[in-house]
Amino acid sequence: MASMPLSFSYDVSSPPLDEDDVAFHQTLAEVLHGDYFFIKIHVTYRILCLTRAQLQQLPEDIDYYESSYRTVKLVSYPELLECDLFSGIPDAIVPLELKQTMISEAMSHARNLRESSCSDSNGERSGCRLFNLVLDIDVDGLYDEVVNMAMEESEGEVKMVPASKNAIDSLKKVNLGKDIAKEECSICLVEFIGEEEVSEMPCKHMYHQECITQWLRRSGMCPLCRYSMSKNSS
Repeated sequence: MASMPLSFSYDVSSPPLDEDDVAFHQTLAEVLHGDYFFIKIHVTYRILCLTRAQLQQLPEDIDYYESSYRTVKLVSYPELLECDLFSGIPDAIVPLELKQTMISEAMSHARNLRESSCSDSNGERSGCRLFNLVLDIDVDGLYDEVVNMAMEESEGEVKMVPASKNAIDSLKKVNLGKDIAKEECSICLVEFIGEEEVSEMPCKHMYHQECITQWLRRSGMCPLCRYSMSKNSS
């Protein structure tokens, strides 16, 4: 189970349709009837590069990795009650417990929005109506806790043997180009930034230097392919 983040906040809103939404609504109204919702979810995900003790000592000087996840989907009102709003967003980013809380509030917001709209139109529900349902989510997690969580989820029944210091020090440093493909460190799940220096395992998988160093101190295997760093120890 994903651990709870250091801090978490969210907002559910229904801003007016923008020009693109209005144009889409006009097209939708030509072929469909009923109530439809544009579900727009934006997650800003930050990993603070400090331990909890350091955070208490230096609250004004925080380095962090930041990434974002966006999903947009169009669903009818009946589908809204059944669909997975957070498909594609890992539990490691937004824990399941928090997803369930937000789903409950989002559904309540959607029902109220729909009912108030009917009230404004004297109870008539003719034609096709389109509503915005927007969730803005901010998540902060502590770096060491995020890496520990990833390690715990991978342990299972595999015996973890740390890599040697020589093997860790031997990792190749790679400077990413400006136009890198959209990739992420599979330990902390934060996307790499262009021209960022990362560590490359002998198996060619790349990670943030801090992430893979802390990982290898507990397990000498690549998190993705299980390549053993014992082959590189001396």
